[in-house]
Amino acid sequence: MIVAGLTNRQRDLLKYIWDFESEKGIAPSFDEMKDAMCLASKSGVSRLVNALEERGFIARLPNRARAITVLHPPSEKRSPLVESWKSASVQERQDFLYLINAKIERAV
Repeated sequence: MIVAGLTNRQRDLLKYIWDFESEKGIAPSFDEMKDAMCLASKSGVSRLVNALEERGFIARLPNRARAITVLHPPSEKRSPLVESWKSASVQERQDFLYLINAKIERAV
């Protein structure tokens, strides 16, 4: 799965939680996440965790320590389309969008 729609920090935290859980069998504490992400306070971790939960990548039980479960593990595999789009020139992107638009118009 591609973790599209996440910031780099959110993606990094998701990977950290996944790796920690896989290695130790429990989720990391907020202090451990704060240290791993080089954040100054746990409130930064809280914002990142809330964003991951809102987007459906993790689930957690309220008022419980280490009660985070990764629902959608991160993947290093990238979509070939996404990678080619990133490396495409502006003209190539415009040409591609023109072709897609033409196919949509023919289908309607």
